[in-house]
Amino acid sequence: FRPHIVICNAGGLSFRKKDVVILHKLGIKLLGIALSEPDVYELATSRIVQNFDVFYSNDKDSVELHRKNNISAYQLPMATDTSFFHPVVPKEKYICDVLHLGAAHADRIESVKILAKDFDTHVYGENWEQCGVKGRGFLFGEDVLTALSSAKIVIVFSRTPLGKQIVKPQLFNFLSTGSLVLTEDFSDLHSYFDVGEDLVGFTDIDDI
Repeated sequence: FRPHIVICNAGGLSFRKKDVVILHKLGIKLLGIALSEPDVYELATSRIVQNFDVFYSNDKDSVELHRKNNISAYQLPMATDTSFFHPVVPKEKYICDVLHLGAAHADRIESVKILAKDFDTHVYGENWEQCGVKGRGFLFGEDVLTALSSAKIVIVFSRTPLGKQIVKPQLFNFLSTGSLVLTEDFSDLHSYFDVGEDLVGFTDIDDI
């Protein structure tokens, strides 16, 4: 079995150096993708990126760091899969004012708490109960589509767990379901969207 390319689609996945040598001798190219930079740069990607012929990152600053180390690195183009992410018929149990899909990271806890006080807010993801927010567990597959199609507004926070603002892939997926998406407004967002037209931007909790 000799594939032309092997893709490692996560910031911690790689081959051992000795196996990289064997694969390259067989003429197999290696492509790496990281969706969690810069958070995983020091811990993982900076240590494995030299194993790949080409490396794609979600974070342009990490791309520049890789290039300074003579790595063939590029910013990952953003897209969505419309064969999965598309509008579906709403269901009563998912109807709400505000929907948030994501873990209880520090930058979003206060905002979600305030939203939950004043609006019918559905929250799915890790550790919300520990923060005093009613969590609804996890959603997968078709249930994600149904929840997105049933909410009046879907909110996406732009920061990584370590606080770096990035353009989240969820924005493209959620918009493809026909959702009204609310997200933090920062400069990189304007490279992809007409903010205020394609989606709604906010700057702080009061603005939300």
